[in-house]
Amino acid sequence: LEKYTLNLRPRLKAAGHDEDFLNKTKSIALVLEEFETSGLNGETDDSRYSDGPDKDSLTQRWNNFWHGEAKEIKGGKDLGRRGMGKITYHLASSSSTIMALSNQDGGKQNLLFGKCIFRKTYSFKTEYFNRHSFWCDTKKIGDDIQPIPISDPLIINDFIKDFQLKRKDESGTSWVIPHIDENKFTKSKIIKAIV
Repeated sequence: LEKYTLNLRPRLKAAGHDEDFLNKTKSIALVLEEFETSGLNGETDDSRYSDGPDKDSLTQRWNNFWHGEAKEIKGGKDLGRRGMGKITYHLASSSSTIMALSNQDGGKQNLLFGKCIFRKTYSFKTEYFNRHSFWCDTKKIGDDIQPIPISDPLIINDFIKDFQLKRKDESGTSWVIPHIDENKFTKSKIIKAIV
């Protein structure tokens, strides 16, 4: 886990995150895997799709999850509303960080991406940074730098191996939530919550 998050710690400190968490030596992650779901479908190279040129927002789950905030995209029989569920991933992490590897149903494969939501804008090494940051590749579209999924097969294979992911080619998403409080997220508590 430290391989992926060690450089995040000084930035978290600069943004006012919990000193107790930052001083802990043991870091654990919660890994959740969805098999044969739609995955985070839709456009992955242009975050402006979260604001919509596409009338069918259900085809834009990628941008609505990573870039959209409080946007109603679901109908009456769909579970969840206004992006409230996705914030729980960040709240479960002491570093407000999540990483995911997603395969779209009938679409793109091995979409690796991560996001951290800092407590506030912050100064780090004489520069100022916004609250949202991404672990990603980038692509320039016009004057904008777009965060896009990591596509390097070596990084993706290491990520699968490092977190012992079981999902292979199936559509769905494998979530890695780092810096879990092991007292709050025990196996028995998770099973009890699901039941």
